[in-house]
Amino acid sequence: GVAGIMIASGRASIPAVEYAASFVPTVLVGMESSHHAIDSVSIDNSSETQMAAQVIAAGHRRVAVTASDPAESFTLHQRTERYRNALEAAGAEVTIVHGAGDGDALARELRNAIQAGVTAVMTGDDPTAVEVLELLESWGIRCPAEVSVTGFDAVGVYRSPLFGLATMRQPVEQMASAATELMMERLGESQKPAIHATYPGEYVQGRTLGHPSEREGE
Repeated sequence: GVAGIMIASGRASIPAVEYAASFVPTVLVGMESSHHAIDSVSIDNSSETQMAAQVIAAGHRRVAVTASDPAESFTLHQRTERYRNALEAAGAEVTIVHGAGDGDALARELRNAIQAGVTAVMTGDDPTAVEVLELLESWGIRCPAEVSVTGFDAVGVYRSPLFGLATMRQPVEQMASAATELMMERLGESQKPAIHATYPGEYVQGRTLGHPSEREGE
């Protein structure tokens, strides 16, 4: 009895999305797509470039970027690549830290990256940023005085000033409204080509991104 499916998760797999779309109208919310038969509403991918530019502007030249399994989250995998490309284009040295979602693996690779001289950690989402902050706190490493951390999304509890995350806010209200309109059109038997709408994010300065001078001067 389902007439349409709206998938609001960056962790959905592309094969699963395509399977759903073969039966009923399917709209992706927060997940980029170029599929000819699947509508999508997402944050503009220039937001990752802007986030990387903030890290570069703060003076960081050795940056760790967290990475997760592409099969678990295509969106986060794309974000990692965009971070890497933007940072390297600006002349930064990038270290990919695998294990996002796996506490032990993340801790091991993050520790190695910091010991190798990384001064900033760019994460794919706010929950991972908080996990990194917790690890730094447990190791006695100050943020941002010694190592800066950035997140992405700024939704739910992670918007709280108590976290103070330097992050990119997703335009959730706009995307939700646009996705609902798209679905209503499809349920009205609209046959027009798939629409892939994007909306700009908003940088949230926070207090977890600072200049690396103090650590580099040690």
